[in-house]
Amino acid sequence: MKNVINDSSVVVFDADDTIYTFSESIPSIFKRHIDTHNVDSCEKHIENKIMQIIYGKDVPGSGKHNDYAMDKQVAYDFWRDLYLEVASEYTNESATESYDGLYDYYAKAESRTLSPHFLTFINRLRECGKTLGVMSNFDSRVHNVVEELGVTSQVDFIYSSCDIGYRKPGVKFFSTIAEKYNFNPKDIVYIGNNQEEDFYAAREAGWNSILYDTQDKYEQESDKVRCFSELISILK
Repeated sequence: MKNVINDSSVVVFDADDTIYTFSESIPSIFKRHIDTHNVDSCEKHIENKIMQIIYGKDVPGSGKHNDYAMDKQVAYDFWRDLYLEVASEYTNESATESYDGLYDYYAKAESRTLSPHFLTFINRLRECGKTLGVMSNFDSRVHNVVEELGVTSQVDFIYSSCDIGYRKPGVKFFSTIAEKYNFNPKDIVYIGNNQEEDFYAAREAGWNSILYDTQDKYEQESDKVRCFSELISILK
């Protein structure tokens, strides 16, 4: 792994649960917005309902059913329909207005918390002359999130799956960007938290990869780190 990070001229990061985490769980956020309708919803029930709905749908940006990413409007409609279906368990009122507040919330930096030492790490990478990028399965809201968090000015490119037209774990999610910038895949390392969609998928596309495993879930993987400070320590 030491050679991978030092020898790669391009370092690309996943977004959610890699360079930042959600400040509050999705079921908790759903509950807060649903409760504006003068009800007292159950967070655990909301969590179960969300999972029940998601596993029956083609989730924009998830890579669950195919490689193609949804455009901005389709992503908006999907999450609206999901929220309204969950809210209908508690209220007969129209929940569209509270959904708009929820959708906008996830476009703001307050919905995320930057991972420890991330900004220090990318500053070190810049000093080493690396080209830096962020590529996420999240929709176009990722652009505003990373800008408000002060990341945009520190990297060379940012793409959502909506921008690329493909999503992880599809090979074209990765190859489209490599071809756009004329990168040699062997010169790129992708850092992300998802074993299938980040770690293995990047390698399938010919890229190098490092698993960002803060909970040490994947003991069998050798090319992994628990925090960005580990990567800082091995930079030449």
